[in-house]
Amino acid sequence: MLVFYRTASKDKARVTTIHYQPDKLTKERQAEGIAVDRLPDRPEVERGEGLALYVNPETGEVWYEIEERALTPEEELLARLETLEERVNKLESEK
Repeated sequence: MLVFYRTASKDKARVTTIHYQPDKLTKERQAEGIAVDRLPDRPEVERGEGLALYVNPETGEVWYEIEERALTPEEELLARLETLEERVNKLESEK
């Protein structure tokens, strides 16, 4: 597979595209990417976190980094629901 990227520094670039059939690309387009044998296992993330895939353009090493992201509307509702449930449980235990 080939990964295409946007350079962040000399040894770190954020992957923008993964192409699983690079033989269908032109030689010029293939030259713009980095050949990768396999992607690393995806780490678990918490609510409000996302994953970004990075590659070292010099070595071809690939890794994920966890980044903060905005909550989705569903996650915001779930967080509110959990807060309300905690308050209800606290009030019930005070009875």
